[in-house]
Amino acid sequence: MRKKYYIMIRKKPNRFTLFKEKEINDMSISVNEHIEQVIIRKDRENLEHTKASAMEHLELGTPLVDKFEEKIGKFCARYNMLRGQVIGSILSDSVAASKFAKSANRQRTAEIAQFSYLREVRKLNVKPLPSCGKESIRLRNGDLVYSAPKTVDATKTLDATCGNDFLFCKYTQGSGGAQDNQATDVINFLEAAREYVAKHDDKVRFVAILDGTYYDKRRFIFTDYQTDRILVETSDSYRRYAKKPTNLLTKIGPSGKGKSISR
Repeated sequence: MRKKYYIMIRKKPNRFTLFKEKEINDMSISVNEHIEQVIIRKDRENLEHTKASAMEHLELGTPLVDKFEEKIGKFCARYNMLRGQVIGSILSDSVAASKFAKSANRQRTAEIAQFSYLREVRKLNVKPLPSCGKESIRLRNGDLVYSAPKTVDATKTLDATCGNDFLFCKYTQGSGGAQDNQATDVINFLEAAREYVAKHDDKVRFVAILDGTYYDKRRFIFTDYQTDRILVETSDSYRRYAKKPTNLLTKIGPSGKGKSISR
C-alpha cells in the first residue's frame, strides 16, 4: 500500500521549503485494513461512474447499460416515481446514486485486494487464476481439473498459484448466512485438497488464505484440516517464516512430468 506524506526539504542553509509530496510504501498496514481501503475506493469509483453515466445519458443521449436501466425501471415501479425523477436524484444526491451503483463486493474486489497485498506488500510471486474459461482450475474427485463446470462434486475455481501452491482466497467480514456460505466453500476446498493429497504423491500444496473478522473465532474449524501439504493461513502469515517461493508450478500434463491434470 502506498501512502503520501508531506516532508520538509532543505534548499538553503537553515531554510526549508514545506509540502513536497513523497510517496513511500507503508509496510505496517494489515491485510484487513488494506482490503477495506480498496473496497471503499472501488465503491466510490462505482458511485462516480454511475453519476457520470446518468449525466451522459441526460446530456448526450448515451444509452444506459441494461442492468442500470433495469434497476431504474424496478425502482420506478416499486415507488411509483417517474424515470426523470430518479435520474435527477442520481445526479444531485450521492446517497440516491449509491442505490444504483455496482457493489465492490460483487466484483471480486476483496480477492483482487488480497492478491495486491500478497504481491506488493508481502512481495510474493502470486499469480491469479481465471475464474472461468479454459485455464480455470477446480478440485474434483481428488484431481485438479481444467475448465470443468461447477458441480456438486467440484470445488469453486481456485484463485491463484504461488510456486507449487494453489491458493483459495476468502475475505469474510461479520457473521450470518452469507458468511456461513463462504465458510462452506472453504470446507469443500479443504476436503477436496485432502482427497488430492491422499491420491497424489507430489509437491503440490493447497493453501486456504482466510482474511477478515469472521475467521478470528472460527479458525480452529479450518485448521483441523492442516497437514504439511494443506495449509490454513492469512495473507499476513502465509510464507512469513518460509523461503521465498520457487518458480511457478509448471503446468503438469501428459508430458510425463508429475501427475496429470485432467482437462
